[in-house]
Amino acid sequence: METNTGTACRNRTTRKISISKMKTLFEIESKQPSDKTCVHRERWEYGSKIIQYCGSRKSNRTENGLLKIKCKNEACILYKEDKE
Repeated sequence: METNTGTACRNRTTRKISISKMKTLFEIESKQPSDKTCVHRERWEYGSKIIQYCGSRKSNRTENGLLKIKCKNEACILYKEDKE
């Protein structure tokens, strides 16, 4: 009985990436605005934590009935820009 262990590793080709390309490899350009600048964003304080919610979207899983958001994510279709 013959076993072919490691043949997939030998046949795989590797690609070398220069350092200048590595710097831009993980940069993401956001064309759509983020939740950070939305009018509907609400900041709630729970002790030492600050949690941000969307005032226009509802959720059954939170105590206050608002949807928890992350400000790094792209904004939803209900986005309105804050004029401050």
